[in-house]
Amino acid sequence: MQNDFLIYDNGELLSKYKGKDEVAVIPNGVNVIDGGAFSNCSIKGVVIPKGVTTIKRLAFSFCNQLKEIVLPDGVTTIEKEAFCNLRNICEVTFPNSVTHVGNDIFEYADPCQITVFGEIFNLDEEELHYEYDIETIKDDYGYDEEEYTALWERVRFIVASEIPALLLNGNYDDLYMPESLRRDIIVRALKHKPKHENFLNMVKRDIAKIFKFLLKESDIIKFLIDNEVITSQNIDECIRIARDNNAAEVEDLLKNSKLR
Repeated sequence: MQNDFLIYDNGELLSKYKGKDEVAVIPNGVNVIDGGAFSNCSIKGVVIPKGVTTIKRLAFSFCNQLKEIVLPDGVTTIEKEAFCNLRNICEVTFPNSVTHVGNDIFEYADPCQITVFGEIFNLDEEELHYEYDIETIKDDYGYDEEEYTALWERVRFIVASEIPALLLNGNYDDLYMPESLRRDIIVRALKHKPKHENFLNMVKRDIAKIFKFLLKESDIIKFLIDNEVITSQNIDECIRIARDNNAAEVEDLLKNSKLR
């Protein structure tokens, strides 16, 4: 119901949800979900309409019954800690329209899986946890050996926040995520051939780090050529990587491309 919401700025800013429904249906016309708008609500679900572009800090914090968030196409900005302390959240789906994700969006939340570019990342996959440098995280956050369980929870929060930061922000560096895992996640995302500017610019910028992991993926390489990620400026480096790794088919593909 409209009366369940405090809405300002000509209907564009949702300031606060006051209702008691299990599923909150945000009215059409809202562009911004303000900081703390749903904080401490007992909602189990939320319907976010197309037209919402921004989700501000702590917008859904402490919604401990909330199980799933599907963000509509058109959302561009998710500020830091937007989904923090969601202890029962299972699934979060990000649209390709997102161009900025703040730090620690899942601080003290426990999502089972997140979906980016249509790729489902199950956060119980062992490689998504155990490749992290636990000592660095322990030192940075001040944990000791007696807080081992809490430390692994911290890793889970970090993983959940860093995957969208990597893929949607295009942040290749300044992550706790080990480089081998970064490359694996990028390759998984590339299989969906997303035409996302931040992501493709990141792949282009770091093509020398990533390319040797694509040597069995001819369709992806063609996609990168067609979308100007592989260009006349970096194709020679890609050819060298293919040659050094005995990937003759890929080497021929690059040499015969329109860039040569």
